Amino acid sequence: MKTKSCYLILFLSSIVFLSCENDINKSPDVIINKSPVHSVSVSSITNNKVSFLAKASWPDGCGSFSHFTSIKIDTIFYITVFGKRPTNAVCTLAVIELDAPIDIFVGESGRFTFRFSSFDTATVDTTITF
Repeated sequence: MKTKSCYLILFLSSIVFLSCENDINKSPDVIINKSPVHSVSVSSITNNKVSFLAKASWPDGCGSFSHFTSIKIDTIFYITVFGKRPTNAVCTLAVIELDAPIDIFVGESGRFTFRFSSFDTATVDTTITF
């Protein structure tokens, strides 16, 4: 039952998240989309915070890091990275790598998994004990 509740919460959170994502792209000057993460390194760990540097992909030469979202369910943080580019920019057709600095406040001790969204349903995961 607990697993079904977690999936229900994740599903509902995804619906809310996706509806908010459309609001982000309403700016006529900037295009914002998900950027798949392909690697993650830990920059620092303190008592209640972990800092990551995520490497994410962007499909053209005009992209830069925009922001990230984080949803915590039990001991798993689901993290999605977003990139941005100017709407009317003339860009190279090269896939580039974005550096995404990410700070997550844990607030309690324990063992936590940080699950970064990658391509399709794939994730890049790391587990840290505080």
